[in-house]
Amino acid sequence: MKVELFYSPTCPDCPPAKRIFRKLLAAHPEVEYAEINVKENRKRAEEIGLTHVPTILFDGEIVFVEHVTEEEALREIEKRLKVPE
Repeated sequence: MKVELFYSPTCPDCPPAKRIFRKLLAAHPEVEYAEINVKENRKRAEEIGLTHVPTILFDGEIVFVEHVTEEEALREIEKRLKVPE
């Protein structure tokens, strides 16, 4: 699985999203994780149709836009990794 977090250095919602995903994905080293600065990677941001940050993709699919809680992120990670409840 691949998780991409698109962020802007000036976005107030981006640092909390980064902290959430860094924390949760630390327990899943098998997950490829990338933080992508939209100001430095405009072409990639345009390719996915990015309109807001943070935007989080799972395997190329936009899953979260602007706001994400730790609980929502954990639920999505576990669902995709098929972690038993």
